[in-house]
Amino acid sequence: VIVAQESLAKVPDNLDLADAAAAPTGVLTGTQLVELGIRPQPGDKVLITGAAGSTGRAAVMAALDAGAQVFAGVRPAVRAQIDDLPISGVLDLADDAALAAAGPFDAIGDTVGGAVAERLFACLKPDGVLASIAVPPPEPPAGATQRFCSLTVTFDRARLERFYREWANGLRHVSIAQRLSLEQVADAHRAMEQGGVGGKIILRP
Repeated sequence: VIVAQESLAKVPDNLDLADAAAAPTGVLTGTQLVELGIRPQPGDKVLITGAAGSTGRAAVMAALDAGAQVFAGVRPAVRAQIDDLPISGVLDLADDAALAAAGPFDAIGDTVGGAVAERLFACLKPDGVLASIAVPPPEPPAGATQRFCSLTVTFDRARLERFYREWANGLRHVSIAQRLSLEQVADAHRAMEQGGVGGKIILRP
């Protein structure tokens, strides 16, 4: 396969190539959601929705790196999957009282979309920002004063190689739930459709 050099990222020698293949989409999407979308300042109060997923985890880490006070929005069933993240609080996005008590937020990084994300504008400061990677993107309410932006991930060699170096040095990781052979692809699809996998599924030839 012939590929342009600028479309490739180097994986450190001590990082398994198959494991590394689980990183690009979630890591780049979550990192760009924060660094290009909400752009938090040190001390900002930030909510990341879907924080237990690979994209949400990457967004949480990017917001923490920026010095933000980060809250994770997750379903109660997957709360244990983010126990290792050094966050300020965990919120059930269906609990309006808890959201109101934790807010208002300076920024929200959304990976969920739909009616859930649209309700969250009420938890934003009047000059806050909500950035989303959901398709279709959530609709801001009429008369909203907050800034809204919709992002689509693009390849970013520097950001991806930075993550790989941190992963190789034990500072970051991608949650990998299962490693299956290519012959088990049907099993992988069934697991994903049922939900609650708890990480990436890797198929190896």
